[in-house]
Amino acid sequence: MPNVDKWTNADVVAFLRTSGMEGLVEKFEEHEVTGIDILLLDEEELRSMLQITRLQAVKVKKLAEAANINDDADDEAVEAAAQQLEAVSLDTGGEIPHISANPDDLGTVEEQAEIQRAVSIRVHAAPAPAMGQPAAPALPAGTAALQLDEGTVHRYQTSMHSIMTLEGEGVAQALPAARTRLDVARKQLKMQEEKFESLRSEEAKRSQKLAELQEGKWYPGKYLFGKAKREAKLERNTQKAEGVSAKVRAVGAALEELHVRVGRETKTVNDLVAKCAQLDEAKAFCAALLQSAFAGGAVGDARENALETEVGMLGPKLEEVRRYKTVYAQAHEHIKGAKQALAQAADLLQRASGLATVDVMSNVFRPMPMRNSMGGVMVDVIKRQQWGQGLQLCRVAADMAIRARSMVPDMPRVKVEKLQQLRMGFGMMDVVFDNIISDMIAARKIRDALAKVRDCLEDVAEGERWLRGWLQNRIDQDLRGLEAQLATRRSELHAHRTHLLNEWIRARAAGATAEAPQRPPVAVGMPVPNPAYAQGYIL
Repeated sequence: MPNVDKWTNADVVAFLRTSGMEGLVEKFEEHEVTGIDILLLDEEELRSMLQITRLQAVKVKKLAEAANINDDADDEAVEAAAQQLEAVSLDTGGEIPHISANPDDLGTVEEQAEIQRAVSIRVHAAPAPAMGQPAAPALPAGTAALQLDEGTVHRYQTSMHSIMTLEGEGVAQALPAARTRLDVARKQLKMQEEKFESLRSEEAKRSQKLAELQEGKWYPGKYLFGKAKREAKLERNTQKAEGVSAKVRAVGAALEELHVRVGRETKTVNDLVAKCAQLDEAKAFCAALLQSAFAGGAVGDARENALETEVGMLGPKLEEVRRYKTVYAQAHEHIKGAKQALAQAADLLQRASGLATVDVMSNVFRPMPMRNSMGGVMVDVIKRQQWGQGLQLCRVAADMAIRARSMVPDMPRVKVEKLQQLRMGFGMMDVVFDNIISDMIAARKIRDALAKVRDCLEDVAEGERWLRGWLQNRIDQDLRGLEAQLATRRSELHAHRTHLLNEWIRARAAGATAEAPQRPPVAVGMPVPNPAYAQGYIL
């Protein structure tokens, strides 16, 4: 389970159940209490807001704080991992956490941007050369044709400094936490405002009642109980009114503090949002500059060109897999709808078949077979209605299944010939005379149609399972693998280009005008196309 401050309401409910406090689950679910709420609220606030006993509030608070302490025991390991991530430079080619391109995976665009900033690896300048005999300044390999004016270089260096400064402050990581604190403060403010209004209303009622008693207004039993009773009642009401007023003042003071807190948290969030926007702008400029300076293969060493080629190959491949996923997903929706329509049609035809059997039996035992009764008329009407609705659903299901079959032609067991029969129907059930023979013919037609519908339903259900298996077990896995591979290669390419550009700026500042003598080329290898991707999916 994550740290207490990251607990969702479901985590809090699970914590209550494991701690033997199942009786509080309904209260915590109703108010959507999270882990950060438990940590920020004190026992009295928990008791009053959730309407639980003080002992229960103290127990929840102490157990949550104990769990938070246990979670914090691994802070040293977490800090060591963070320092290791901090030490990773963009030119190491290490993998970074993958951010999916699917907006549904990570919520809104703003939330995706925050997560992308939070997991990005910081950009560091290349280390200074080791002390020793100074060598003649030379441009990095493959950068002799690089041309950048002084203004562009200055803006690039300023942007790099902004990136390092803002990432050093951890603004991307601090923004989600600040938003959470602001949401908690606003929730507490709303609850406190409701409590304040309730107390104000009670205070007004007490004050009005006390004023009536002080003015000597008549009330039942005023002269019956005597002066002593009246004075005792007046004193009791005075004490109650003063107690409510004291509560109003206390809640009002807490309300003022919450307003100050909300204002402070709002300012913090706005400042972090502005800094994150500055960070995004600086990163976007650096990425655009690196792309325009090194794209095309004319500038860059062998490693840069190899990475650029691989990224160029992975991009169209990823788009192709996404296109296949779209087609297969649409076909799956069509075939799933066809399966549901056929199931409903089979149910209607099953009912119509039962009514047809009842109609036949009633004709057998009816004294006058050529004369239909009112019950027989109703049976015929309902039977024909269910027959017609079943045929209409069969046509709808056939259209949807044929459309899915045309999108994925190699779908097994889904035959167009059977679907065409469903679309055409099974003939009209127009029987003029209501007798044993005509009812038996109608019953046989309904049973034959029901058998064909069930046969097609089995085929369509198999096709739906086949498409679902392809989507979940093949296409989605390929898509995730390609996304991770492309994100890694893009990160490596960006890191290597950053390293080359920093070295080029440093060499130009030292007076270098030409590249150093080239060493023998090192085989970097070209990516071997994966046969699973090269063959693609059959459409």
